Amino acid sequence: MFHHPLMDDYKQALVEQLEAEIEVWGEVAELRGLPIALMKGTTKETKEMIVAGYYDDSTFDAFIAPLNTEPKTNELITYEGKTYFIKNVEALEMKSGFRITLQLAR
Repeated sequence: MFHHPLMDDYKQALVEQLEAEIEVWGEVAELRGLPIALMKGTTKETKEMIVAGYYDDSTFDAFIAPLNTEPKTNELITYEGKTYFIKNVEALEMKSGFRITLQLAR
């Protein structure tokens, strides 16, 4: 597979943009005992899954910057004093970050 050096610049630009948005609008959560920043923003797909009954009303999406290791389904995140399961993980373009779907652990 051909890899052009500009692709690294493009990925870095995507990461920096996401990090800048999270810095402005993000909130603090905890994953694996470490603080992370996330930006809440539920997608149309997740809202439709809530309406269809696949997810409950506590479910929302969040965007996070790249981590040393990818977040995994069923990992726990603490956010606003509550514990959530990661229900879905989607890598953003070029793994410049992740969209995770969180549901309140009961």
